Amino acid sequence: MTVPPSAIAAEPRPLNPPQIDGYRGLALWSGFNLVIPILTAMLPGRSEVASSVPKVVVVSVLLNLILTYWKVRLPLRIPAAIAGMVLLNGWIVVCSYNAALTLSRSSVFGIPDYFMFMYFLLFMQAAALNYYRPQWREIYIKCIIAAACIHSVVAILQFVHFGPALKIAENYNGADITDWSGKGDGGTRVVGLTGWPLQMTEWAMFGFSFFAGVVLSRKFKPWEALAAFGFLGVAFMAQLRGVYPVLGLLFVWFIFALVRRHREGSIGYLAFFVTCLVGVGFAAYERLKYGLNANTDTLAYRLKVGWPQAYRVLEVRPLFGIGPETGFISSASTTVDRFVKGFPLDNGYLDFAAWGGFPAVILVALTGLVAVKSVFTLLLQVDDPFRKRVVFMLLVQVLIIFVGMNSNPLFFDYFTVQATFGIAGVAMATESEYRRERGRLAY
Repeated sequence: MTVPPSAIAAEPRPLNPPQIDGYRGLALWSGFNLVIPILTAMLPGRSEVASSVPKVVVVSVLLNLILTYWKVRLPLRIPAAIAGMVLLNGWIVVCSYNAALTLSRSSVFGIPDYFMFMYFLLFMQAAALNYYRPQWREIYIKCIIAAACIHSVVAILQFVHFGPALKIAENYNGADITDWSGKGDGGTRVVGLTGWPLQMTEWAMFGFSFFAGVVLSRKFKPWEALAAFGFLGVAFMAQLRGVYPVLGLLFVWFIFALVRRHREGSIGYLAFFVTCLVGVGFAAYERLKYGLNANTDTLAYRLKVGWPQAYRVLEVRPLFGIGPETGFISSASTTVDRFVKGFPLDNGYLDFAAWGGFPAVILVALTGLVAVKSVFTLLLQVDDPFRKRVVFMLLVQVLIIFVGMNSNPLFFDYFTVQATFGIAGVAMATESEYRRERGRLAY
């Protein structure tokens, strides 16, 4: 019997062609590239290993991607938000060399110059691996949740003032986390195995969004609801006040979604959570004082010292800024000077403004809006329950980053944001999903 040519043309291509199945070593290398940054994030943030690993990861990922796209048939998929970030990184590099020429300083190529390119490579690595090895979506997410669990267990031990856990925090950042302000006004800001509370907040929210995302497709199992509530509690223990609005919004959404999905058992869930909240509030009030008190000394310092310097940079150099500089803006001087010592400005948007002028601000705003819209659209249209949870994890992190950057340079924190871009990569379509969604979704 002769098969008509039209039938042969219409026959779908196999999900995993033989040539893709043959590259297990390439896939393991890809997975190694994605997991190493997660492990590195558990090392002391200022250690030599932690500062050197990003450079090695960039080279390893770049080589892997070249081989992957050469050997394996993959569509080149770069969402608009990712393209905007690459364009932003390119502009920052231009500003760096412009500052080297016009401010008579030497051009020092460091992580501030390429960290966004590194995020892009990690995204591409995760997206490529996810396309031809769909099982890695679950493997990678489980690695992130395992890391979040480890961080959170250590954080809880720190919150209850377990001696060895407090010693770990001291070794990681040199600060007394039981008196963060240094003024004896109380408050314990947990950090887990990270360097700072903002990093701990993000790891806790990886865990919360993964377990809370269950409710988007089915009812909770009791332990899943408890896990989601526990991770959210750890995020509050870190007391990152800049993201409290997001945490509060997610808490309200979580309770609403839980009640809506579990109408028959909602009274029991609500009674349990209210009891926990009241109990923890009374028992741990002293340790939550940093987040609850009205002390605004740090905000006043930013408004008086840090932020005006960024405004001054925009006045003097509105187009190119001064290039990537991590330490100029907390000095009392308003001089545009690459070499002034200090800490980064606690406002990611103004950091970008000072580094790249108004063009950088515009690119950041557009990229953020496109990212939120794209992820939310994908969340509404995805059918696979596990992928829906992954997309929800991504949406939560995007919101945390773009709200948190008002008071913290969150986007520059490689040790947590790298995982966000890995999640974005595995949220992309696998080969079978891509064949169904092509023309309907550009992800």
